[in-house]
Amino acid sequence: MSDTLSEPKSGRSILSMLSKGLGLLVGGVFMLFWSGLTLLADGAMLSAAAWQIWSYTYAATDGIILKNDVITDSSGDDTSYDLDLSYEYRVAGQKYTGTKYRHSTVKTQGNWCQAIVERFPADSRRTVYYDPTQPERAVLLRGIEGLDLYILMFLTPFNLVMLTGWAMAYRAIRPASKHEDTGGVPVRDDGVELRAFVPDHGALFVAALTLGGMSFAMIFLVGCLTGMRPTLPVMLGVWAVILGTTFWLGGRRFVRNWLGLSDLIIDRFGQRLTLPATFGRKAPLTLGFGDVKKITITEERTVDSEGAASYQYAVLVKQRRVDTDERILLQSERERAELFVTWLRTTMGIAPDLQPAKKKRKEKR
Repeated sequence: MSDTLSEPKSGRSILSMLSKGLGLLVGGVFMLFWSGLTLLADGAMLSAAAWQIWSYTYAATDGIILKNDVITDSSGDDTSYDLDLSYEYRVAGQKYTGTKYRHSTVKTQGNWCQAIVERFPADSRRTVYYDPTQPERAVLLRGIEGLDLYILMFLTPFNLVMLTGWAMAYRAIRPASKHEDTGGVPVRDDGVELRAFVPDHGALFVAALTLGGMSFAMIFLVGCLTGMRPTLPVMLGVWAVILGTTFWLGGRRFVRNWLGLSDLIIDRFGQRLTLPATFGRKAPLTLGFGDVKKITITEERTVDSEGAASYQYAVLVKQRRVDTDERILLQSERERAELFVTWLRTTMGIAPDLQPAKKKRKEKR
């Protein structure tokens, strides 16, 4: 950690622009690749689900299963499975042959395909559902299954990563906001108090983290317990738990922030600064302006498992009588943190940190 750097502003601006531009370029390429794969999977899932829902409009007729076997393909690195299925049915005296179990292109595990073979064995008579406008379009099963909701759960973390990436990119390139003088921090002034909205986590962040985390965990839990063949009631129950927990935790955070419990309060007449119960504080902390020694910034460096470093900038309040630093804001960009610190110091009448004067070299006589 280090205090705000004291290099020349022009140099910092150039380095910041280069770093930001490079980060946007690398992040943009990655997000395009990630988004392409994710949207492709989303399209396949939504198309299959839409067709399955539409199949509720299909008419029913009697049919006979001609053949139904499991096909394995070991030509690649992994073995894939599919159904060799065909059935015959008649509509208005005309004979048709169908090959679809349902409107889905998902090829899953061999035990799942084997279960379909056992459910619809060859030479057995079964109900066939066909499209009245196009009788050649038919399926053996209508509607949504547990597998559809499982695939939706599987894709949820990938979609959240995609949306988070594009939100971060938008935040980095969006034009100046009306809160630009405070580094993007919303501030309300009622004539007596200034209230700066500085939550440690927003409601949307909490909801997204809960939704993504629970979906990721349930992928393995449900998959292991059901052999990748969850029933519809099971998946409805799983989604009820996931969404209920997400709305509960995200809703609590929303109400907390809406009530102003995440606001930094500046009482200009009472000369008091109240820090909200965020960043580990169990209760709001009120300090007189005179109790504040200084307001500064620290740089926090984090290295991931692949060795890539990322930086965040924390705004700290240092007290005079207590040797502790109280965190009040965390920003991903140093410039935004500096703008907020400058605004807060100016509002409270606190002078900026003085830089040590350079010593002049004594001239030799």
